[in-house]
Amino acid sequence: MHSHFSLRHIPTLFASAATTFGGVIHFFNAEYAISQAVMVIGMARITAIGIAIFTVYPRGKLEVVNTVMAILRYVGFVNGFRAGSGLAIAAWGWFSMTAGR
Repeated sequence: MHSHFSLRHIPTLFASAATTFGGVIHFFNAEYAISQAVMVIGMARITAIGIAIFTVYPRGKLEVVNTVMAILRYVGFVNGFRAGSGLAIAAWGWFSMTAGR
């Protein structure tokens, strides 16, 4: 891993993996998607957010990671049935837990 890795980065890496790889599930099982066109567009957007986190994390830009994770609170509000996990991810970023500040 990178020299700046810390245990407090685990929630960040989990959230970025979930958003990156969870967003491409429809490519492997199209029948699983409720409405293919809507799912492709929506999942592409959330996958892009996960890729953004994976892009800036190895560069050590932990403040940017925190900002992106805090923005994910919007996804938590919109996606009501998963609001708890969305808000937990957003809180992790909002309180700068990844950067430790």
